[in-house]
Amino acid sequence: MRGPWTRLVPWMLGWWILGCSASPAGGDDDPGPVADGAEERTGEDPGGDGRVPLVVPEGSRIAYGYQRYAEPGPEVDLWLASAGDASPVSFRERLQPLGLDCRTGCLLDRTGSWLAVLVPAASEGTGTTLRLFRVEADGTPVSAGIPDVVEAWHPAFGGTRDGPAIYWSRARPACDTDSGLPKGCRAFYRRLLRAEAPEEFLFSFPTASILDRTLPHSGFFRLGEDGRTVIVLAPTVGSQRIYLWRETGEPVLEGGPFCASPDRAPDGSCLESGGAFSERDPVAVSPDGNHLVAALVVDNRRLVVWHRDLRGGDPRTTTLMEVPQGSRFDTDACYNRTPPDQWEPTRVVPPLRFTPDSSEVVLVGQAPCGENRDKPWSKVLGLSLQRLDQGGRLDRNDPRWITDFPPGDIAASVSILPEALDLSPSGDLVWMVATPWLDSRGDPITDSQLQHRNDAEVIVTRRDGTAEVVQWTFGQGWRATSVQALSPRP
Repeated sequence: MRGPWTRLVPWMLGWWILGCSASPAGGDDDPGPVADGAEERTGEDPGGDGRVPLVVPEGSRIAYGYQRYAEPGPEVDLWLASAGDASPVSFRERLQPLGLDCRTGCLLDRTGSWLAVLVPAASEGTGTTLRLFRVEADGTPVSAGIPDVVEAWHPAFGGTRDGPAIYWSRARPACDTDSGLPKGCRAFYRRLLRAEAPEEFLFSFPTASILDRTLPHSGFFRLGEDGRTVIVLAPTVGSQRIYLWRETGEPVLEGGPFCASPDRAPDGSCLESGGAFSERDPVAVSPDGNHLVAALVVDNRRLVVWHRDLRGGDPRTTTLMEVPQGSRFDTDACYNRTPPDQWEPTRVVPPLRFTPDSSEVVLVGQAPCGENRDKPWSKVLGLSLQRLDQGGRLDRNDPRWITDFPPGDIAASVSILPEALDLSPSGDLVWMVATPWLDSRGDPITDSQLQHRNDAEVIVTRRDGTAEVVQWTFGQGWRATSVQALSPRP
């Protein structure tokens, strides 16, 4: 079967398997995610701003999750392919002889050399079991002799000074607070990707000093882009704190408290009311390990990007959007954009991505307002750390506009999914999962079709903002759920 195609060339390129959606209206019979079709795909860049054609270097590799939502679904898969390669790898097909699939989840490391297959736990509430495989050059998973990881939550491939590793969290049913009241917390672990390597306990969270005032923790975490820094957030009803763990001891508070309300308690601390913080707020540590960046709404007035140089110095805060004194961001943000028809973000969705040289952050800003309330108006922005450190409010020309989609409930208003943004190893390309503007034949989707609201496909463009945006996948009846750009194999 011939591989899938971009708008201009017959290429296609997976990762976590998540989410589903209603079936789009209309369209042809379901040909699967690797549909045969015309060798050339045409159609205007939805940004419509005359950028140059996109060139993706030969051999560029991505992995993306795909989920069937048309009959006979449901079905999930993880695909791995290279630009110029007409035979992408389906891990679902490769796992079937082993009696496994990607229904619960499949996870690749950054090089595409390791695969974790998530197997449902025997009973509810005990996480998943991870089965770990080496991935050969042709995509075949083979046993590496590493024991299964039992009761693993939120697994992530990373590294250590001694080599590649996998990280995860696990429930720790009783952590005693200073008052002696039992409260659950999470334990965090990692294991080197070696057959003889044991599980290594890292830390327990929330720490004893904050256990009384934090919300129940699910064990969710992010790894810094250095592959070794564990980032955990500690939201309360009215505040947010950012903790980092690096190699030994307990996590260290590196950011916050950020307050949800402009009002303060008599001692100056945050009031415990009115917050919308979560464990999944956008936060990242740079590849060189020196910079911590977060995006969040503070004081119910301002959407900010916050930066801390971990080598020393005071944190800096830059405002993306704010509402006037006396207004509330959570209820009034959509009505206070200036001007609303030229777009200001009312939220930043995760993840944040650093460039390989740690000089810039790439983020997805959204404005789920008006006609775009259900299909959030999205743009991808590049923000230099140099500009962030100047503080103040961003001018329209301060960020680099990597994408510039129009507003409205139309196919050309491309809405980007949360947790679905990545950069190529060089930092030159930005990969996303977003609503499509071309159907499985490569023809433009009309504004009246449901497909541009319900479907999601992989798209790509250049980070410097000079190239058109290209829709990379076109699977009728299949919906992309995630995307990961892969580094060269070691």
